[in-house]
Amino acid sequence: MLYLYFFALKIYSTGIWIASFFKVKAKEWIDGRKNFYNQIASELKSGEKRIWFHCSSFGEFEQGRPVLQALKKKFPEHKIVLTFFSPSGIKQGKKEPAADYVFYMPLDGASSSQKFIEITNPPSRIFVKYDYWFGYMRQLHHHKIPFYYVSCIFRREQYFFKWYGVWFLKQLKNATCFFVQDEASQNLLNQNGISQTIITGDTRFDRVFEFSKNTLPLDWVVNFKARKKLIVAGSTWAEDETVLSDFINSSSDNIKIIIVPHEISTEKIALLESKLKAKSVLYSSLNNSSVQDNKVLIVDAVGFLSKIYQYADVVYIGGGFGKGIHNILEAVVFGKPVLFGPNFKKFNEAIELKRMGGAFEITNSEELTAQLNLLLNNDQLCEEINTINQDFVKVNIGATEKIMAEIRI
Repeated sequence: MLYLYFFALKIYSTGIWIASFFKVKAKEWIDGRKNFYNQIASELKSGEKRIWFHCSSFGEFEQGRPVLQALKKKFPEHKIVLTFFSPSGIKQGKKEPAADYVFYMPLDGASSSQKFIEITNPPSRIFVKYDYWFGYMRQLHHHKIPFYYVSCIFRREQYFFKWYGVWFLKQLKNATCFFVQDEASQNLLNQNGISQTIITGDTRFDRVFEFSKNTLPLDWVVNFKARKKLIVAGSTWAEDETVLSDFINSSSDNIKIIIVPHEISTEKIALLESKLKAKSVLYSSLNNSSVQDNKVLIVDAVGFLSKIYQYADVVYIGGGFGKGIHNILEAVVFGKPVLFGPNFKKFNEAIELKRMGGAFEITNSEELTAQLNLLLNNDQLCEEINTINQDFVKVNIGATEKIMAEIRI
């Protein structure tokens, strides 16, 4: 089964290579791994103590960052090697002061996993959430190197727990410990013979809580909002923007909207603009002297969204009409009411906040309009939601401290 797994990865990498001739992200994935071993051999210094910290992409990096920073603080004599599978995290990872080295992770394989582990020689490795690479897990176990999974969630529908997933489930038993988010995940692992589990919660709560205490002001958002109600739509896709445009095009002039699309290519931005009848302006062409004349501000830049949420009266989170909603906690930490599409069932915080009355599911433009009008015209309700959401975050912080108490380097 191991060789079949490696063969499947070969096919996968060939597919990415073919796609690299047409897609920028695929090309970045390929180019980032060229001359890889020569690169790390030239950068790593002999005699160093190292910790290997791996994230699949930017989302997992944000989730794991509190642990990464805590590791650096607790073990300052160790160099941290931060790796990514996807190009989406590598640029942000290189800005992280706690990371001493930032690389792409070589695609899993019989020789690549062994070679990378021998070069980096980590006394311990941390995986964030669910990037399961069984060749690496096998090599780490063989070399008696402890490895941990942080902020994990397990569900019965995952392939580990299907009839065809027996081999994959067996590989999980090699992990030193799974720091899981909830009791359901722990019970599921325990029922399948994996006892090395600890319920610690979700490190994203620690991340957003710390961020909210140190958020810098954005004058251009203040100038745009003026004294009007502000809706912030974050990480939107085309399906979200279609639903939103119906409300935007018919809403009152006393409402402002900031849209931060998930993808900011020229084509995607042009498609969004074509749906809007209201006067809009791009962040890239912003002029503070005239910004208040526009109803819609489209942020065609990265790095602002989590800071913009603090100014919102209501937040719409994108992705719910596609593969799944994006991070709602960045808005919830500021106490904002959040709305999202129907695909949110894999996110415990969304399920719980919907139950508590701090978040709302919408399935079409009519429901979106009704819910937005309710929230925008009921200050008392929004104050109650503010308390619900901020208390929800405060109750759930502390995962990083629990994890650090158990990790052994």
